[in-house]
Amino acid sequence: QLEARYRRPDVLSLQQAACQAVGVSKCISFKKIGDGNYNKAYHLNMEDGQKIIAKVPNHNADPRALTTAS
Repeated sequence: QLEARYRRPDVLSLQQAACQAVGVSKCISFKKIGDGNYNKAYHLNMEDGQKIIAKVPNHNADPRALTTAS
């Protein structure tokens, strides 16, 4: 059952979105730092030295209107 619910994260798209959000062209490191009931957290280091925390809601985090897009 767990395997059927698993969704592989689109790491490349997350990195591209983070780069666009902070105005850089490259993410130099990407690390998963947490996995909660409602979201997954990632730590990204950008080429200019910025450090970003990105949270991606799990597909089971409902209702969507009450989830935080971080």
